[in-house]
Amino acid sequence: MTAKGRRRRMYYERRIFLLALLAGLPGSAVALSMLWLGNFTPKVQWTLTVLIGGFAAAAAELTLATGAVQSAAQERAGVSIAWGEAVFEAYGYGQQPGEAFAATDAWLQVTGADLLLRWDCEDSDSSAGQAWAHSEIDYMAIDIHAWSPAQPTVIELEQAFALQALAADPGLSSYRSLNFAAVAAAVHAEGTDALALTSTHAFTDSQFSFVHAMALASL
Repeated sequence: MTAKGRRRRMYYERRIFLLALLAGLPGSAVALSMLWLGNFTPKVQWTLTVLIGGFAAAAAELTLATGAVQSAAQERAGVSIAWGEAVFEAYGYGQQPGEAFAATDAWLQVTGADLLLRWDCEDSDSSAGQAWAHSEIDYMAIDIHAWSPAQPTVIELEQAFALQALAADPGLSSYRSLNFAAVAAAVHAEGTDALALTSTHAFTDSQFSFVHAMALASL
């Protein structure tokens, strides 16, 4: 990679870090403020709470960034159950080697669960003016109201996932500059004093696409 390419990559990395930080802070602050300062019982504040989200970003002449977050939580006869997923993908195509850049990340924070099952998948690659990245988390969290173990049981399972880089299409160069960003978030919480919140952001310009999303469910 040339010195110019390295400088461009460092610029995009700093830009992605700042966008991810600034996009996530307002939603997280509002969610936690409502949870702790709102008119919720101590049970809601201290039992099952799930915060899931992530981001995708791509930089090049042609960029694509997408994200989808969904989460659900229910109380059932002395048991609280939450489940959901976050999937983020980014793709960049450029005329010159090293011009394209793609990055994704997905994260999960769970409190008050006695048992947590999670599947994590991350993959990325770059070559010949192309770059792509994929991040995904699937989870299920269970809180048994009559059981309070000293430490929760966390089971991490490997997820078999094979993402292939999008094939280079010579016709793509005719677009000169095409950038697309799309994101969606959905959450459902059912129970006494349940709380559900979402936050999404999408941004694109001439050579950059970025999305961020998060969802909070509390019972």
